[in-house]
Amino acid sequence: MALTITSGTKDEISLLVVGKAFAQGTANQQLGIDKAADRALAVIDEQGRSFGIIDADSPPAEWARWLVRLGAYEASAQFMPEREANFRAAADIAEDDALSTFSKFSADSTDASPIEFTAQSIRRYVMENCMNMRPRVKPSVAIIDQELQNTIMSVWNDADWSFRRKRVTLSISVTGAVTTAPAVIIASIPDNKLKYTVTSTSSLVGDNTGYCHHVSDQQMNEYGARTLADGRPEAFRMLTVGNVVAFTFSRMPDQIYTAEAEVIIRTPDISSITTIDSSISLFPIEFQHVLKSRTLAGVLNNMGKAAKAQPILSIAENIIAGLLPIYSDPGGDPANDSMYPARINGLGPAPWGGVIGGSL
Repeated sequence: MALTITSGTKDEISLLVVGKAFAQGTANQQLGIDKAADRALAVIDEQGRSFGIIDADSPPAEWARWLVRLGAYEASAQFMPEREANFRAAADIAEDDALSTFSKFSADSTDASPIEFTAQSIRRYVMENCMNMRPRVKPSVAIIDQELQNTIMSVWNDADWSFRRKRVTLSISVTGAVTTAPAVIIASIPDNKLKYTVTSTSSLVGDNTGYCHHVSDQQMNEYGARTLADGRPEAFRMLTVGNVVAFTFSRMPDQIYTAEAEVIIRTPDISSITTIDSSISLFPIEFQHVLKSRTLAGVLNNMGKAAKAQPILSIAENIIAGLLPIYSDPGGDPANDSMYPARINGLGPAPWGGVIGGSL
């Protein structure tokens, strides 16, 4: 239930500053109390938006005592200026009580909001912890969101987490463009080659499969210096362009080729609440407390409260250390033909040398 100015609110303010019920006051007294109550509600409403996170939220009805005390302070300048400091102190105490005891979550068994894992719940987790600190810390929503973005990027790239890897189908078009199913943003491909298939065998001798090997920039330049007809891709290189990976092939594909590969997923998009929620959902459940705690620690550091942030950050780092054996990739370096590296790249002597991509 939202906080509003009622006749009871006005009576309480009026009794404090003019010693009579609102209806018994003069027209000027009623007008002064009306305006003071409006100013007090505006101040509290602004606090409510900050604490409640979204603009649609209104201050809760439980803050009625704060409204009365702040309204009395606002009216005291007109009616009791000699006691203005006392009213200010009473309003500050009421504010402290309101912010210390208030929670966005209902204390019952039907409200699932506290255990949801979303950007909204992390915002509120950070805000409630900050509000309960002494002295109180009041970060803006913008600061919380920026630290949440930083936390997602940092934790995502802290280690070679197994959940960053996904097996996808790559579709290589005749233009060299590569799309994936399911759709992901590729950061890298750990293996040094792609095994592909085609629906037609016109460009493959006696087989509908082939290999395309990852090569260095120097090797790709050497291949590119040769005039080659379009056909089965035999070498590829990947470069990061903006937020995507661009593929370069030699030869240029003469038809659509399909490959299966395990890829490393790039740091997810975190440019909106919707994409942040999608990114959060990619983390295993054990990372929920890590994301919350590191966001809180980042906010406190940003607000100049390093001493408060350090213990929280230490706990989060210890949790990450415990998760490393579970979610770090158990494999070693990408597979490689260490016995025949020249054969792999087609750079050795005959009969394999000079065959771009090596022999199948």
